Amino acid sequence: MFDPYTFGPVLGPMDDYYIGEGSHLRLFDKLGAHEMEFEGIHGTHFAVWAPNAQRVSVVGPFNEWDGRRHPMRNRMGIWEVFIPVLGTGTIYKYEIVGPNGQVLPLKADPYARQAELRPRNASVVPDPTPFIWTDQKYMEERAKKDWRRTPMSIYEVHLGSWRRRADGGFMSYDQLAEQLVPYAADMGYTHLEFMPISEHPFDPSWGYQPTGLLRQPRDLAIRRVLPGW
Repeated sequence: MFDPYTFGPVLGPMDDYYIGEGSHLRLFDKLGAHEMEFEGIHGTHFAVWAPNAQRVSVVGPFNEWDGRRHPMRNRMGIWEVFIPVLGTGTIYKYEIVGPNGQVLPLKADPYARQAELRPRNASVVPDPTPFIWTDQKYMEERAKKDWRRTPMSIYEVHLGSWRRRADGGFMSYDQLAEQLVPYAADMGYTHLEFMPISEHPFDPSWGYQPTGLLRQPRDLAIRRVLPGW
């Protein structure tokens, strides 16, 4: 076993400076939970902004939800800790002791990139494996287009309510691509605009009450609506 407190901080002085200035452009790479190798050891780095807290701890099944086990370091209002061994799929929340010394209800991670399915609401350490794009042909064709002179017709859609499976469940992204893309193309649309796709706790809300702001892909829309547009 490795002691988390034998590892130095993951965040550096420039992170402190830009976060304090409010000009850090890649907070999604610094806050939240990030599986990594640090100082030669595999584990997960946790960081959250809680400037008024007396103490913040990472809790989960790995420490019996005991806030005394993994308290985080305070760096100018950013609390962080690297916990060895933990990785993809780890369920976690933050235990926060408020400015008056009161232990608050457990909090999900505001920068989480994955969450449990309702009604459960803990955050989840995501798989760090980079997504492999397979759209090179499309990207090459798109580079030849003059967007300013290309017709555009946008179909705005909420993926969770556009159509359901026969059993009433939600479609996967692959199932949506198989059905939604031909539907939009047949209707004469060239682009799809998704309503919020971030994690949210109430399906009929259409995603406007997010529990985690996810990092977006290079384009928000599915790009294969019409071949070679």
